[in-house]
Amino acid sequence: MEQTMNQGTEAQAVSVAGGVVEAAAEAEKRKEITLKFSKKMVGEPFTSKQGIELVSIKIPNADPQDKSPWASFVVGANRVHDDKFGKGMWTKLPEDGFTTVRKPVVIGEKDGKRVYEDQKTKVSNVDLKSMVEFYKEQKRESVLGDLSAKVKEAAERPITVKPMKTAEAVR
Repeated sequence: MEQTMNQGTEAQAVSVAGGVVEAAAEAEKRKEITLKFSKKMVGEPFTSKQGIELVSIKIPNADPQDKSPWASFVVGANRVHDDKFGKGMWTKLPEDGFTTVRKPVVIGEKDGKRVYEDQKTKVSNVDLKSMVEFYKEQKRESVLGDLSAKVKEAAERPITVKPMKTAEAVR
């Protein structure tokens, strides 16, 4: 009887190990994208109605002139990690998945104050990455290109020479 139980336990161990191998192979098939963002973009953790720890991540407006409230999305608190330098955060999302993004939109005014309503849009995670990391796509102009204008400006300014302080003036 004891021998039969050992064989059954070994069969279970093999099936569990086989499941682990299958799960690892499945994870390799599923591609993920990494979103990188500042610690300032992460809100306070909260608990959902189902008891799941979640955290809200804000998406800044791409246009600096846009003063509307920022959009945000929610992920599990255990999926958000510090980067190795301690200044940023990152999370991984499935590449073929979708995430709901909320953006407060003005719907009117009441008593002189704006009334907002959340506009929910379903965005692919690839598009979400480009929204969160928009700053990487901004065109950066060379400092040397602007340097020639600065040289001309400096040449046109008159040079003012300040008189040296004497030892008597310092006392």
